[in-house]
Amino acid sequence: MKKRKTRGACSKNKETDKNRDAYEFYFSLGDKRTFEAVAKHTGMAVQTVYTWKKRFNWDKRIKERNDLIAKRVEAKLNTQIVNSKADYRQNVKENLEIMKAMILTVIDPITKKLNVNVKAKNATDVSVLANAIEKLIKLDLLLMGEDTEKETVNININVD
Repeated sequence: MKKRKTRGACSKNKETDKNRDAYEFYFSLGDKRTFEAVAKHTGMAVQTVYTWKKRFNWDKRIKERNDLIAKRVEAKLNTQIVNSKADYRQNVKENLEIMKAMILTVIDPITKKLNVNVKAKNATDVSVLANAIEKLIKLDLLLMGEDTEKETVNININVD
């Protein structure tokens, strides 16, 4: 009795290069996956492609591969988010130092009175700076994941 040879035949559990190529093509089709497209690509019958899909667990492999890709994308995004937050925090700290320096040029730290060399035009300017510092501090806390709405402190500066 002669053994019948079929195109694309493979041992029952051993995946060949042709099977892997078919799987890779099938995977690459994404939402437009069809057995007909794979059959055309490989030159095999649609039923053969369907058999390969079942035999070599294409659905399971696609799910696992998509999950792996999603995890890699998520990890990359998380890294980008952390780096962005670090950059924002650095910027906030730099601006906070600038604003503190501006306030110190307006108020003498020893006497707590207005300095003769006032660069701000009036007390409103100082109050605006103080509010800006508060906002920068809140932004820094938010970037660290802290709650900023626990208590709001209003700063009023009266200069006579």
